[in-house]
Amino acid sequence: MLMDLGAFSTIAQHRPANLSIVILDNEQYAETGMQQTATGFGTDLAEVARACGLKDAVTVISDDALPSLRSKLTARAGTVVVVLKILPGDQPRTVPERDGAVIAERFIQALQRA
Repeated sequence: MLMDLGAFSTIAQHRPANLSIVILDNEQYAETGMQQTATGFGTDLAEVARACGLKDAVTVISDDALPSLRSKLTARAGTVVVVLKILPGDQPRTVPERDGAVIAERFIQALQRA
């Protein structure tokens, strides 16, 4: 969400009646080496969502809130935003393949399996 905060405004403008957005926030950019994100420095995505017009937005920081989360996501009409804080972790890094021939061969194999 940090890479496209404008999405909140677009969603609020259209007000879909059946959209639940769950953001798993570990406060890190894993793709680029686990740098801390703006949420790690205080940006509150639920507050941003509310400021954009998505009034039903909450941040969940405790496991105790998880049982009620399911009903919040399924029992309500309208758009719901849940920012679920999760522990940061140092996952094994993988670099996406950049060799065009390898990418093409992998694509062909996937098509043949389909």
